[in-house]
Amino acid sequence: MFKKILLSIAVLALALPATALAQTDFSDVQPVDTPLTELIQTIINWVLGVVVLLAVGMIIYGGIQMMTSQGDPEKFSKGQSIVIYAVIGLIVALIAWSIVNWVRGSILGL
Repeated sequence: MFKKILLSIAVLALALPATALAQTDFSDVQPVDTPLTELIQTIINWVLGVVVLLAVGMIIYGGIQMMTSQGDPEKFSKGQSIVIYAVIGLIVALIAWSIVNWVRGSILGL
């Protein structure tokens, strides 16, 4: 059930901006590189760095839990879930970062 909800949210998050951008004409927009856009890009890059560090840390933690489970299926399953959700979170963060950069590049002309 949770996987279906997560998949539905991901599809909507990717499909809705695409339809809105497809209906808009950005041909008359001039490139804008202001300190505000640079600040926003810097913040986004810092947040992505923190998310990547957290995801890698959670992958390591989940792997250690799996290795130290000593045959306990519940502990192994918990570690496996941590690793899976950390990888999913990392993929979602990287997709969000690439979408932001694509939109920034296509709209602002940078």
